[in-house]
Amino acid sequence: MIDQLECSRRVALSGTPIHNKLEDLFPMMRFLRLEGFDKGLSAALCHWKTNYQARLDAGQKQEVRKAIKELLVPRVIRRMKTSTWFDQPIVAEMPKKLFTVCPVQFK
Repeated sequence: MIDQLECSRRVALSGTPIHNKLEDLFPMMRFLRLEGFDKGLSAALCHWKTNYQARLDAGQKQEVRKAIKELLVPRVIRRMKTSTWFDQPIVAEMPKKLFTVCPVQFK
C-alpha cells in the first residue's frame, strides 16, 4: 500500500536494508522510485529481473553489487555507532542489549 502513495518527495530509513540477499533492496528502490524503478510495478519488476536478478542468477554478483552501489551511493547517508558529527559522537551511549525469553504454550 505504501508504494501507492502519491507524493512529491520520498524518504526511507532502514537499519538493515539488506537482510538476507541483494533482492531485499527491490522494495526500497521501488518505493524511492530510483531510475528504472519509477514506472509501474510490473515495469519495475521487469527492470529488476533484467538488470539485476538475471545477472545474479548468472553468477555476476560483484557486477550487480557495483551497479547497485552506483545507484545508491549518491542517495544514501550511512551512519554507524562510531560516526561523529562536528567531532562529537552521534551516539554518546548505547544501552546494553536486553533479551527477554517469553515461553508460549500452544494448544
